[in-house]
Parts: sequence; C-alpha cells; structure tokens
Amino acid sequence: MIRARQSRVWAGLFALAALAAGLAGLAAWSLSAAALSERLDRALLLTARTIEAEIERFRYLPGLALEDPRIRAAVTAPENAARIDAANRALQVAAARSGADELYLLDEGGTTLASSNWQDASSFVGENYAFRPYFRDALASGAGRFYAVGVTTGEPGYFLASRAASATGRR
Repeated sequence: MIRARQSRVWAGLFALAALAAGLAGLAAWSLSAAALSERLDRALLLTARTIEAEIERFRYLPGLALEDPRIRAAVTAPENAARIDAANRALQVAAARSGADELYLLDEGGTTLASSNWQDASSFVGENYAFRPYFRDALASGAGRFYAVGVTTGEPGYFLASRAASATGRR
C-alpha cells in the first residue's frame, strides 16, 4: 500500500513536471515566435521602403525622356530612320546616366520604336507591348506602372510609362 501510494505520488509529480515543462516550452515558443514576427515586420518595412525609394529614384525618367527633342522627333515621325537613330542614342545615354536597366519608346500601338538597347541582340525595337498594363494605363491616364517579369528579358522589374502628347498636342 505504501508502495502504491509512493508510485502515485511519483506519477503525480512526474505529470506535474511534464505539465510545467510543456507550459514553459509553450511560453518560450510563443515569445520566440513574437520576437521573430517583430523582426520580420521590421525587415519587411525596411525592404518596402528600399523598394519605394528605388521606384522614386526612377519615377521622373519617362516624363523627362519625353522632353528630349530627339525623342519627341521620333514620336512625331516614326518612319524617319535618322530620327529613330537619334532617339535610340538619346535613350542609350539616358539609361547609362540614370542607372536604369533599359529605356524605350513605344508607338501608340505598343510597338517599340527606339530603345536604349537598340544595338543588342536582345533589343526591344520592334517588340510589341500593347498588352502590358503599364502601356494601357499610360494611354488611358497619362502614366502607368507595373511590376512584372519582362516578356523579352525574363527578368523581374518595375515598369514605368508616360504618354507623349500627339502631334496635335492632345495627350
């Protein structure tokens, strides 16, 4: 009988110890999960701010490029090879100086007239991007932006677009 009682006491103590260990483990897991969540939230916020700063760094480019007379000339006379060549070179210099991966000029149908990579085998010239949301948005509202994997390059990127005024001055 004493032995049975001792066994029950030991079993009760063991159960109590297991319960205490389980509660301590649960509390430790909860604290570490909360700390990890907080660290991830801070990292996500920092990443988001970094991406926003990078986008802001390039936001001016589409509109500024359209102020270049060589690019405006290509918009008004897309059949003129000399104007397209000048626009290609202007876009190439602008991309190099700004740090943009690529800059390109689309006609109103979405076909690339001129591009900063005009002389590369992977040139965008002649490619049609009318289906891309940044192009459709720029046509509709004057500006477009879209994060996607590039159709031609296969690289992810953030695409910015501005609509040029037509020869009649309409946008």
